[in-house]
Formats: sequence, structure tokens, C-alpha cells
Amino acid sequence: MRHFDVVVVGGGPAGSSCARQLTADGASAAVVDRADFPRLKLCAGWVTPQAMAALDLTPEQYPHSFLTFRRFHVHLFGMHLKAKTLQHSVRRYEFDDYLLARSGAPVFNHYVRNVVRHDGRYVIDDAFSCEYLVGAGGTKCPVYKTFFREANPRAKILQTVTLEHEFSYDWADGDCHLWFFKDKLPGYAWYVPKGKGHLNVGLGGMADKLKSRGGDIKQHWSRFKSCWATNPSPATSTSNPPVIATTYAVTSRQFVSTTPSLWAMPSVWRLATSAKASDRQS
Repeated sequence: MRHFDVVVVGGGPAGSSCARQLTADGASAAVVDRADFPRLKLCAGWVTPQAMAALDLTPEQYPHSFLTFRRFHVHLFGMHLKAKTLQHSVRRYEFDDYLLARSGAPVFNHYVRNVVRHDGRYVIDDAFSCEYLVGAGGTKCPVYKTFFREANPRAKILQTVTLEHEFSYDWADGDCHLWFFKDKLPGYAWYVPKGKGHLNVGLGGMADKLKSRGGDIKQHWSRFKSCWATNPSPATSTSNPPVIATTYAVTSRQFVSTTPSLWAMPSVWRLATSAKASDRQS
């Protein structure tokens, strides 16, 4: 069994950033992830300058696909609004792998099935043990399921569903486009160009509202493709990778350590990016 001061479950940007800081501060930290990096990770990949600063990373330092756009378009109820901005886009396939390698922490390809507290340590599948445990595994994070789900369950009403597609494409429009509530979708669609000839398009919405309206995300996807009538549609590009459907649970930013029953389980954290919560038990 391998022992570390800290085990981070999940090698995405949250997990790798945590491991990097722990390693820099002298802690013995390891990252455990079920995927072998680089791995497929469809995402619009929209990165703000603030996020880059938080990652201590400049565009000049980053060696992979990277695009800066200074304007984005909002399409809302027939209106076309343009806004000046300074934003970036990346391919998560490259970005996450780069950040994980940069962390300096050892990375283990392992599917976490069981986490227990034993003799003052956390034991993971009898393969790893640690004094401190960090969950950064996204919506299916085993740390969340074991220590946080009962006290802080994800509300069904906040579940979202998405369909998206990323592919090689010689795009001409280098701006980002967002379509809100198009065809009564309880959410939005996006067009995000990326560096070195890649493009991500997709749409998503609140699953509960979509169901109550008798809608279907695939129907919205078909209508969204019709917007590309004058250009090759994403689904008929020559690369033709699969369209990926995913679901997410958006949670409020509540620190579950305020629940008294959780004080008995010390030194475990759950980290997340985007709209998901960052919780701590201490």
C-alpha cells in the first residue's frame, strides 16, 4: 500500500492545481484518476484571464492549442448583441494533461471504488492511504459519494443535460457565440472556436424544465444544426467524432461543515470547478 500525506482523487484542473500547490509547499501528494491522461474531455474550454492568473499560467507559457478572442456574440429573442471582451479557449484534452504533468505530483491510473477511515487515515481500495483526502472527481466523485452526498445531496431540479461536439474544422469566425433560450430551450447553445483549427459546439439546459415541457435535448440539437445551413454542419464534418451527451448537477456554494454530524469526519475536502461547490469537513 502506498502512503502519502494527501491523496487527490481526480486529475482535472481543480485536482492538479491542488496537487501542485501541496507539492510546492513540501507535502507528499499524489493524484489518483480513473482515466489515463491525456483523455477525452469535451468542453467549451472557455478560460478567463482570471482563471489563467489563478493557475499561474500565461498564454506565452502554454505550449498547446490556445486562442484569444476579444469579442463575443449573444443571440437572445431575435436580438444579436456584440460585446467586447478578453477571453481564451483551450482544448481540455491538452489543457488538463498539461496541468497534471506540471503539478509535479505522482499520478496513478486507478478506479476508486471504496474509501474508508481506518486508524486515523483514509484508505483507498487497500492500495493507497493518506492523512488528508481531497475529492476532485466531478459529478461522479467517489469522495463526494462517500462523505458528502448524504449531507449535501444534489437537487434533481438543478440537474443539467448537454450535447456537444468537438472536431477539426477550418473555421472563419474566430468569435464566440451564445444563443440563449432558442426554441424554448431552458438553457443556451454555444459556438467556441479553438486554436490550431478546432471547434466546439454544443447546447445544454435544465433537465427538469426540459422534461416538463415535453422537450428532448436531441430535438434541440437537430434544430441547432439547422443553423449551419450555409456551412458544413458539425455532425457532417469529415472527422465525424461522436456527439457526446453528459449530465451535470449544479450545486449551491454551501460549506457542508456547518452540519454538526460531519465534524466526526476530519480532513476531507471536495473541490470542483465551474458551478459546483467546494466543500470541507474539518
